[in-house]
Amino acid sequence: MTFEAFNKHVRKQLNQTNCTLATHPLQRMQEELLYAAGEFGELINTFKHYKRAIETSVPGPEAQNLYGDMNKEMGDVLWYLTAFMNTAYMNMSGILEDNKKKLEARHGKVE
Repeated sequence: MTFEAFNKHVRKQLNQTNCTLATHPLQRMQEELLYAAGEFGELINTFKHYKRAIETSVPGPEAQNLYGDMNKEMGDVLWYLTAFMNTAYMNMSGILEDNKKKLEARHGKVE
């Protein structure tokens, strides 16, 4: 799935469901960031368990399951960040381009 398709899917979900009790855009943005932070915490916790499984045993089904769980948690993080960008009228291409310029100014261009 491309980011554009994912973004469209998130917009549809936001419009079709009552994902939030907040009605004011600033309240929605705050809610979306707090949910993203919570999901990021879950991702970090899952990574901690994954790392422990890799370091203490031969990688097997437990590590594979935890890797899959990390993938799901990352999807949740991206969903809430995408919802935030939609509520804030931010554009992913613009964000990425600005970040590229910032990093090039800091570290030089990558060839």
